[in-house]
Amino acid sequence: MSDIFRRVQRQHYYYSMKDLATALVKASDIHEGIWRVGFKFELRAANVNMGGQQVPAAFLPIVRVDITRVEVLDDLSVDAAEVNPAPLVTIAPAIMVVN
Repeated sequence: MSDIFRRVQRQHYYYSMKDLATALVKASDIHEGIWRVGFKFELRAANVNMGGQQVPAAFLPIVRVDITRVEVLDDLSVDAAEVNPAPLVTIAPAIMVVN
């Protein structure tokens, strides 16, 4: 059998809401505050074929993922200072050059 018809080995990666919030905080280069992950859903409707019969159905697609700054840490939020601390800045001593 040709390689193009070979079955693809399935791999799954699972993430918690805190994992997702952490990734978004890091991607947004945020270093302070508590940030909560959120989702925007839209309600869509259509007629679908179920067993040869047309029936109305509803769909709730996720159309956006966001993070919002909040005051209280919970299961959907992370502290940016802990998961993405600001880089330390080191100032080198000045060197005086005399000609």
